Amino acid sequence: MPLGFSDQFGHYLPPADTDIATALRTGLVALDSNVLLSAYRFAPDARAVLFAAIECLGDRGFVPHQAALEFHANRFTVSADHAAAYEQVLDTVADYRDLLEPDLLGRIRYLAFRTGLDPAARDALQDLVTDALTPLATAVEGLRSRHGLADDDAILHRFQTLLDGRVGAALPDDELAAAQAEARRRVAAGLPPGYMDAEKANPEGDYLIWLQVLDEARRRAAPWVVFVTGDLKEDWWFVRDGGRVACARPELTAEAAAVAGARLVMLTTQAFVRGYDTGGSAA
Repeated sequence: MPLGFSDQFGHYLPPADTDIATALRTGLVALDSNVLLSAYRFAPDARAVLFAAIECLGDRGFVPHQAALEFHANRFTVSADHAAAYEQVLDTVADYRDLLEPDLLGRIRYLAFRTGLDPAARDALQDLVTDALTPLATAVEGLRSRHGLADDDAILHRFQTLLDGRVGAALPDDELAAAQAEARRRVAAGLPPGYMDAEKANPEGDYLIWLQVLDEARRRAAPWVVFVTGDLKEDWWFVRDGGRVACARPELTAEAAAVAGARLVMLTTQAFVRGYDTGGSAA
C-alpha cells in the first residue's frame, strides 16, 4: 500500500511545535554539560530563567554522568572566561583611547591654530574626544558588577538542589571500555555524535553522553526524549544551507527510535528556555 510522501522520512524533518511542546511536557529531558555551564556565562536574568526551566522538569530532568563530570571539571575555567570577557572589552576600550586620543587631540589643536578657533570651542571638541569612550567603559563596568559570580559558587549550589537524584551513574569499567571503543569507531567512521571532536585527546565524551541518554530513555520507556545542548556542530545537528541547525541528525533520530523506542527532539539551550512560559509551565 503506498504511503504518504514523508511517512518514512520523519527523521529528516524538524519536529512540529506541537511535538516539541508535548516532548517538553511529558518526555525525558536530558541536559548536556554546556547547558549547565551556560549558567556561568549568562547574565543574572537569563540565568534565573534557565534555572526556572530546569526546575519545571522535576523528575523528568536528567543529566548523563559524562555531562555532570564535564560540568564539574570545566566550571572553574568557564567562570574565569566569564570574567575575562569583560576584561577584554575594557582593555580594548583603553587601547583605543591610548591610540586615538593623542592623534585626535593633536589634530584638533592644529585645527584651532589654523582656523583661529576660540579656546572654548577648541576645548569642547577635545572634551568630545576624551569623553567618547567613557560611557561605554562605564556601561561595561556596570554589567561586570551586576553579572559577577559569587565566591561561594551559588550556581553550583543551585544545581545541587535542582538536580539532586537526577544524575546518571558512572558506567561499570567493562561497559565504559566498550563504550569508549564504540566512540572511537564512530569518530574514525565519521558517524555521529562526536566525530567533530576527532582532534581532541579524548574524543569519546559526546558519544558517552548520547549512550547514557538512550539508556535512560529505554529504562524509563519514555515515549519522547529531549536532548538539550549548546553544541551546534554538525555531528549533532542536521544543518541547513547557511549553517543554521534544523533538527537532530537523522541517524540520531533513527537510533533513538531503534534503541530506546523514543521520538527524539533536540533543542539548543535558548530554544529549551523559550519552550517554557513565564509561569514556569511547558509551552
